[in-house]
Amino acid sequence: TNDDAAASKRHAVRLGYYEDPFIAAVSRGGGGFAGGGDASKPPEISRGYWARVVALRAILISLLRDVVNLGAGSDTTYMCLCTSWPQADWLPCKWVDADLQDNTSRKVLQVTSNRQLLEAIGGDEVDIVHNRHELHADPYHIVPADLRDPAAVVSTLRSSCGLDADLPTIFLAECVLVYLPVESSEKLLAQLANQFTKSALLHYEQ
Repeated sequence: TNDDAAASKRHAVRLGYYEDPFIAAVSRGGGGFAGGGDASKPPEISRGYWARVVALRAILISLLRDVVNLGAGSDTTYMCLCTSWPQADWLPCKWVDADLQDNTSRKVLQVTSNRQLLEAIGGDEVDIVHNRHELHADPYHIVPADLRDPAAVVSTLRSSCGLDADLPTIFLAECVLVYLPVESSEKLLAQLANQFTKSALLHYEQ
């Protein structure tokens, strides 16, 4: 599903529905790794991605503090916001892209091997520490997290990424909770709400 979404976004960007100079770096056909290539998509798919991307970016800009992108996959929202709104007053204290280890490993490779992506997260201006599965370039982090294990997710956010549970935090979930069993998503949301008492959930599903 991540690869199909990346291909759909790439198609919409190529046709000018919205701007994302980084999607080619994380999707097949543009030097990236996600699947799907440049296959044509129906107009309603591109219009849907335009509405979704524009709305979510506007909300994030208006509310931005700490952001945790659950099931981030090949998402490039952080890079796009950094280059579209470079003013320091919008930047989050922390931004975390969290996903299963296979996906974070691929994203770490994409970021560390692509100069455009590296510059978008700070380039030479930040210290970048990474291994095969995770990357830390404060305020940006890529970390493996299995959303079916909420306690481990919270532990990773606080210990590896340094999130302060007392600060306002936005949890972004795009097309991810629908793939979890109901009991798993309920436990995840309950744990996040319990540990991050000043949090909000920005949620989008098909």
